[in-house]
Amino acid sequence: MTAAPHSEKTSKLSLEVLADLQVPEDFHISPNGKHVAYSLRSWSKKNDHPTSSIWIADIGKEDSTRQLTSGLFKDENPRWSPDGKHIAFGSDRAKPGESSAIYLISMAGGEAHFITSPENRRKISQLQWAPSGRFIAYLSADEKTGDQERKEKEKDDAKVWGEELEYHRLRNVHVATRQMTTLVGGDQHVHLFSWGLDSQEIAFVLHKTPDINSAGFYGAQIQRVNLTTKVSTSLCTFPGPIPQFAWGKEGIYFTGGVIPDHCSTARTVYRVSEAERTYERQLFGTEDCCLALQTAGSAVVARVQSGLYDEIHHIYESHSASRILYRAMHDITAFDVFVGDESTEPAIAITKSDGSQPAEVFTLSAPFTEESQLSDHNSAIARLKISKSQPIYAAASDGYQLDGIVFLPSDHDASNPLPTVVLVHGGPYYRLTTGFDVCHCLEAPILVSAGYAVLCPNYRGGSSRGQKHAAYARGGMGTVDYDDTITLLKAGIDKGIVDQSRVAIGGWSQGGFLSYLAVTRNDFKFRAAICGAGVVDWNMVIMTSDAYWFEADLGGGAPWDVDADREGPTDRRHGNAIWHMKNVTTPVLILHGEEDVRVPVSQAIAFWRGCVHRGVPVKMVTYPREGHLLEERKHVIDLWSRMLQFYDLHLNSQYQTGDLSLNKMSVT
Repeated sequence: MTAAPHSEKTSKLSLEVLADLQVPEDFHISPNGKHVAYSLRSWSKKNDHPTSSIWIADIGKEDSTRQLTSGLFKDENPRWSPDGKHIAFGSDRAKPGESSAIYLISMAGGEAHFITSPENRRKISQLQWAPSGRFIAYLSADEKTGDQERKEKEKDDAKVWGEELEYHRLRNVHVATRQMTTLVGGDQHVHLFSWGLDSQEIAFVLHKTPDINSAGFYGAQIQRVNLTTKVSTSLCTFPGPIPQFAWGKEGIYFTGGVIPDHCSTARTVYRVSEAERTYERQLFGTEDCCLALQTAGSAVVARVQSGLYDEIHHIYESHSASRILYRAMHDITAFDVFVGDESTEPAIAITKSDGSQPAEVFTLSAPFTEESQLSDHNSAIARLKISKSQPIYAAASDGYQLDGIVFLPSDHDASNPLPTVVLVHGGPYYRLTTGFDVCHCLEAPILVSAGYAVLCPNYRGGSSRGQKHAAYARGGMGTVDYDDTITLLKAGIDKGIVDQSRVAIGGWSQGGFLSYLAVTRNDFKFRAAICGAGVVDWNMVIMTSDAYWFEADLGGGAPWDVDADREGPTDRRHGNAIWHMKNVTTPVLILHGEEDVRVPVSQAIAFWRGCVHRGVPVKMVTYPREGHLLEERKHVIDLWSRMLQFYDLHLNSQYQTGDLSLNKMSVT
């Protein structure tokens, strides 16, 4: 099978146009609450280097977007100066794909100019203005030394693991003089930071090393540093990762796990108790999950998943209370809040999308009931009105209440069950609700445009339902996650949505894992499976993944922690597809990035070899230079083309009649 254009019924959704989908992100509302700045990037990468541009729009004014930077470089993370006269942003414009510097652009006009060295090559990972407007703090690693560059050039560059690490430093640049100061250095890694309101101190999160597993093993320290003395003070130590961090007038807040030293746990909000040098749990995580936390002026705001709804909360002075500013059944991928004061109106900027309309920029003013669509970047796709969506609910065999989303063609006749793809999300700490870019490869709009129903189950172990729901993932791979997927599929059949004789399964990452596993089980016969970047053996992925602490929590522990005298070699193989190859007859398409370090391509190779050895219909496609998610434009178009061909072959041809003979699909 080779990639080729799909049949005529998908001509209304061009894969080339979809690959150029424009994604708004990095929102920041101006200090007067009248404008929002954001970056806009293409969903796929056309050339060797990704690009993005800076845009601005007027709060509450339809179609008011205007472009500030060219889009020839990677301009990102725009941040208004406190007086609203400038926007600072990160860019590689000096040497595309190689350099990284902070630039300023004036709202009065003129070209952007750099305030940190444009010759620097280490990426700037976060930047933030001091409330005074005199400084911008940022994070970056030290530049390579002359000796390091010489050794690389001479290929005398043996790597000693654990040495020459790229520690992120907390740096501060004086905007007027461009003088840079390193505030926090040494053999420690600054992960996040936030300015104090007096512009005299910065609070920050410190990891022992830059390794992705560091916070899982050693925890994270919260400290603050004085700009004048450069003396750091330790505030507390948290025993796990801290994904979000914010310092407002109510204090220092951060997100972390309800069970801090595990990854299979809901995210909650903690507040630092400076007097007692500890932290206190405040909000969320029991029946919902906090996915984002940030300052809004002097306030702290949060994005919360609650079931199929996304909410924006303002955290109040009482610390353990918040007010919901906005709530809707769609995924908010970017947001900012302007709290306002006696003389200004509060405002919210969000992304919003649905099954037909890709994400655009919307704003709301108090009382946050009427939305204004500011941007129209993806109108060519939105005009097609591809799909409609609806929630689906079911009860598991143990009575646990489940939900998911079904996407259908917009002109679908409800009395006609459709060939269906069960599209399983990754994570597993993730959830799907209504939106355009569900899952990780934009599969849903493509498949619905091709005439398929797409059923997206939210299995246990995911986000949005609190601690009990998330904790199922810990050591639970291949148990209730798989059972919940089948339960929601059968609910779709019972409701007359799904044609049970024509059902395939597919997914990426954790969705790839569950797709591999599905073809080894006998409780439902899928017609085909697409397995993208998925795990087939948890012991092997723990030993080879860059995030082995995370994978070990999911897989039930690392092999080096097993007591071989008490636990046999097959005790944990229930959720490992590679050990159940004798059950596989379903045709499989395997897709994987060759440079994937999260789920190395050896996982795909193992399953492909098993299929070839056992005579199972299989194709495997690997993508050079790609990591865990595909980025290159021609690669994503190739992936989509193969996906459509594969599902058409097995759901919309004579192959659907029940003949699973091997001559229908090559095994090499």
